[in-house]
Amino acid sequence: MEELFEVLSWAQLGLHEKPCGLLNVAGYYDPLVEFLDRAVTQDFVKPKHRALLLVESEPAIIARPVRRNARRAGGKAIRSVDHLTPDFALLRRD
Repeated sequence: MEELFEVLSWAQLGLHEKPCGLLNVAGYYDPLVEFLDRAVTQDFVKPKHRALLLVESEPAIIARPVRRNARRAGGKAIRSVDHLTPDFALLRRD
């Protein structure tokens, strides 16, 4: 969890423009997402910073922005996500 928020902080500071994704399998991270959304409504977090975290329940959906970013950067993108399980890291080295 610490690493997730570290990478989000780097995005807030403009140190990178890579998508930050959270794979929310079976609603496991729903309480965390609700906490972040509440932080926005209470003006603790800016909406543009909350929008930096993409939350999806399907690997194929969350991999789309990762692929787009990799293409823009000239790097390798994930070609297929059919084999992914919930504990698979979306960012990998081939």
